Amino acid sequence: MRDAQRESLPAAPPSSRERLCTATFRLMLAAAAGYLLLYLVLALLRVPYKYELEWMEGGMVDHIARILAGKQLYVAPTMDFVPFIYAPLYFYLAAGLAKLIGLGLLPLRLVSFAASLGCFAMLYLLVRRETGQAWAGLLAAGLFAATYRLSGAWFDVARVDTLALFLLLLTLYLLRQGSTRALILGGVTVALAVFAKQSMLAIVVPLALSALYCYRWRGLVFLATAGLLIAGGDLVLNALHGGWFNYYLWILPRQHKPELYQMSAFWIDDLIMPLPFALALAAAYLGYFGWRRPERPALACFLPMTAGVLAMTWISRIHSGGWDNVVMPAHAMVALLAALGAARMLPELDSLPAQRRALLTTGLFAVCVVQFGMLYYNPIAQVPTAAHAQANRNFLRLLQSLPGENVYVPYTGYLPTLAGKRTCAHAAAYLDILRGADGPIKETFKADVERALREHRFAAIIYSDDTNPDQDWLHTTIDRYYTRQAEIPTAQVAQWCVTGIYFRPRWIFVPR
Repeated sequence: MRDAQRESLPAAPPSSRERLCTATFRLMLAAAAGYLLLYLVLALLRVPYKYELEWMEGGMVDHIARILAGKQLYVAPTMDFVPFIYAPLYFYLAAGLAKLIGLGLLPLRLVSFAASLGCFAMLYLLVRRETGQAWAGLLAAGLFAATYRLSGAWFDVARVDTLALFLLLLTLYLLRQGSTRALILGGVTVALAVFAKQSMLAIVVPLALSALYCYRWRGLVFLATAGLLIAGGDLVLNALHGGWFNYYLWILPRQHKPELYQMSAFWIDDLIMPLPFALALAAAYLGYFGWRRPERPALACFLPMTAGVLAMTWISRIHSGGWDNVVMPAHAMVALLAALGAARMLPELDSLPAQRRALLTTGLFAVCVVQFGMLYYNPIAQVPTAAHAQANRNFLRLLQSLPGENVYVPYTGYLPTLAGKRTCAHAAAYLDILRGADGPIKETFKADVERALREHRFAAIIYSDDTNPDQDWLHTTIDRYYTRQAEIPTAQVAQWCVTGIYFRPRWIFVPR
């Protein structure tokens, strides 16, 4: 009778601590969802923008224009064209889309935008699968979205990084499925990741070790699929391009001197300073919760993956020319592991008295809220303004006013096409050659450039500020055969790109 009376009594109202805990939890989820929504809004404003958001985007368009014209990407470097040191998958996907919607920045950015949505989905699905908690999946996706500006506002630009990261996260998701079919598909997707960005090769061995540990002989299915596709694809593509494929993907990048100051800056500036609480939660999972028996299969995937991603990102960061975008995979892994750590920490608090449990749970959610706050950025600064568009229109009018179709603009691609001019080798690509080792390839390229300048192949050259020692030779050579006719007024082109390295077109050179 007493039990029946007790059951009929109304539940005790939540305490003030419990209400605070609920409010903090909702605030954390609101921050995660807010960053995701903010990115979607920014991407929808940026993706259709007609001009470059980042200085190499136009050069990417020149690559897919070359594909659509039936030309090879990987060829001997000349003044006419030097390929970027990137794998080809992104270019061919964008070229296929460009056949449907037309040449320009839009098809490239649409591929990146779709891949970024795929990254969010993979993080959500991975964490929800491991924890059974949708809120933890949202936390992982939202935390990664919050690193948008930290990695250079790169998710939606016309570059290869987001596609490669999506394929890597998809591989991890397939490995956690564990079926033979999923392992085969995982071998396919990790091979595609390598052919989207060759630095992803560093992740193949850690993932293969994970597959072998978790699935024993069936892990060989993953390793064999990935190995055959990567090795076979490389052999075929290298043969088709007369050896130039391996030169640009593997040989030339190794010739660039590392930027040693980035050895510590990566750990401090890219990870520890902006992501201290996320790193703490990730460390809690890797160092404690993941070692429990039910968690060990997941840890066997996530721990080698984390080690491989950090090593790959660190090496990419110290590579000369490595920008903020190379840190994206590390940020994605931190977001995933931090969400796992938060989800695994909550059950640990269940055995505590109610008031203490509510206090510590509130603290956990509050730490996540603070971490989101530390990643705040100014969204307005990520969107091209009317001044950006006007600067590009001013520059197009300037290009159109110059005689002939041969006007060389090293620091931008595609814009000369919009102005009815020819495009030539992009500065980012030819600087890779000049920063490479001395030898016949470099000397032949320099001879071709000097011949083009000596013969006055260009009616005009528009050059930017020369501050890079690798550019001294080209600038000196231009001065030998061309003379400065005018300086472009700063007010006309002051607003140029939105992210990445900034090069302002400054000098107009004409033949001597």
